[in-house]
Amino acid sequence: LARPNEMTFPAPVLWFGTWLLWCAITGVTSPFPSAVNDSLIEYLKIFLIFFVAINAARTMSQLAIFIGTWVLLFGLYPVRGTYLNFLIGAGTFGRYAWNFTFANYNDLASYAILVLAMSAFLLAGRYDRWIRIAAFLGAGSLSLLIILTQSRGAFLGLSLGFLLMLLRSRSRAKIIRFGALASLAVVLVAPGDVWERFSRMKYLSSTETIAEADGSADQRYTLLQVGFAIAKSNLVKGVGLGAYPNAHEIYAEERDEWRGGRGNRDTHNLYLNLVAETGIPGAFLFIGILTSSLLFAAKVERQLRITMRVEAEQLRILRFGLIAYLIAAIFGTFHRVSFLYLYL
Repeated sequence: LARPNEMTFPAPVLWFGTWLLWCAITGVTSPFPSAVNDSLIEYLKIFLIFFVAINAARTMSQLAIFIGTWVLLFGLYPVRGTYLNFLIGAGTFGRYAWNFTFANYNDLASYAILVLAMSAFLLAGRYDRWIRIAAFLGAGSLSLLIILTQSRGAFLGLSLGFLLMLLRSRSRAKIIRFGALASLAVVLVAPGDVWERFSRMKYLSSTETIAEADGSADQRYTLLQVGFAIAKSNLVKGVGLGAYPNAHEIYAEERDEWRGGRGNRDTHNLYLNLVAETGIPGAFLFIGILTSSLLFAAKVERQLRITMRVEAEQLRILRFGLIAYLIAAIFGTFHRVSFLYLYL
């Protein structure tokens, strides 16, 4: 604020502000005003964090410090804690996580995708050797952490994101080399429960066999059915930002086949959650936050390909890290914390 001439309001900030305004307007008619008001306050905080972050880190060196600090702190807290739980065997059915925000296996794995991409950003850059070695070790440990959570959504998102980046990158040999080393580390260290859980993903291709994958997958399917019913009934305004669990508790009582998904539950799908809470217009505005960032990154990347190839590769890594995260968000609601917006 001391440098008003340098403040910037890029497209993602404007999309975010418009989305938040839409949520405030539609929240007036929500049957759950208390939940909406609480969520509006939380998202207003996130909006301010988003705005400050965009205006604070403006140069490549500032971004490198910002990213390096984030990777370091993430390693010191949830990564260290998760590995500690793994070493002492403090897990549930072979799945490991940490605590608080990071106690949910799928959430932790999805946040780790973003930090993994930032580690790869540092690894690919023109930095001192010790920074690149640390980034390499960080990327390897984060890859293994995602496997230890046994989050199938995060694993699928990371795999598809890696494949897409491989198809578009000019440094395929380096990417394949790192992927091979990371895969070897995972194979050597990951417990057998991991492979058993991932092997059951073959049952997820049909609603007839989804129960054979495990109870979690079957329950997720029930939650999606309830979510679709709520979204279909509230296509324009939604039930209100943050009010989905309240609506779910009511709707889940309507059918006997939904009894397994009763209670104050979540959609476990970012996009369905957006439609259910904010309607199709709200979902469109939120997707504008994401696509405006991706399109701008792709534009800058094209401009850098000739004169700044290394920086272009770094930006490509971040872009496909975001794509991997958004694929994983098909299986979780990962837009309620500041991580996504700081990454943008």
